[in-house]
Amino acid sequence: MTHIPLALDGQWSGAPAVAVVFTAIGIFIGSIYYILATLLGWRRAYYVVVVSLMGFFMILSLVWLVGIPGTGPGFGPRGREPGWVPFLPTTEFATDFHADIKAFPQSWDSPGKKYFGNKDTKQTGAIDSVGEIDTIKGIVEPALAGYFQMHPELHGSSEPTDYNFRRKLSPTEEAKLSPEDAAVPIATIAFRDAGGGNLLVGMTVPASSKHPEVTVFAYRDKGTVFLPALYFLVTSLVLFSLHLWLLARDEIKQRAREAETATSVTTIKTGVSP
Repeated sequence: MTHIPLALDGQWSGAPAVAVVFTAIGIFIGSIYYILATLLGWRRAYYVVVVSLMGFFMILSLVWLVGIPGTGPGFGPRGREPGWVPFLPTTEFATDFHADIKAFPQSWDSPGKKYFGNKDTKQTGAIDSVGEIDTIKGIVEPALAGYFQMHPELHGSSEPTDYNFRRKLSPTEEAKLSPEDAAVPIATIAFRDAGGGNLLVGMTVPASSKHPEVTVFAYRDKGTVFLPALYFLVTSLVLFSLHLWLLARDEIKQRAREAETATSVTTIKTGVSP
């Protein structure tokens, strides 16, 4: 049997996806518009279809933003997911946080603090610093390996596992570690709320036989998860209001035309006296 590529392997994409979208618009929206146009005229039918469609999108985008029972906020199209962006103190990106980096690690917070923002700063993303360390490691280790691979003169390993590190634990917690976990180098890790919702983490990974000592920072990017749904909501609200006004104006004009063309009863004189 000849294989027909229907683009059904996981999701629609490319030309088939475009064809499906335009076919759906033609069938579901075009057919409704055609029926309404035969009853209301092409202009008013267009206004009615757009007002109805934008009203539907307003409800749908609100569902995407705040959720409904059985779903949660952010259900639907999502923007950039939150994450950590690593950078070295010598990069241009670090100039935005020059004063904070200069104070590392003395005036920074040790892992254990939870950052939820306060009245003087915007939300930092509701972050538990201890819980984020493993996530940060998964981003920083390959980033360091890639950096040293691009700069072989610095004599650093190109293997992400060679940059493994952990935070310092209490004596009781240290005693519970396995020999393998206890052998992992202890890094200096600290967090800092840089204001304006900007959360930073700094890490000094001690030198080993695989790489020199390196200090790396990361910035908490809160992402734009709700931005697409917000765009849908604002756009649909504007289009809904505009076409509702156009529909009302068209209705007023039609009534005025009907009033002007209304026939009045006239008396015809026949010239015959009763």
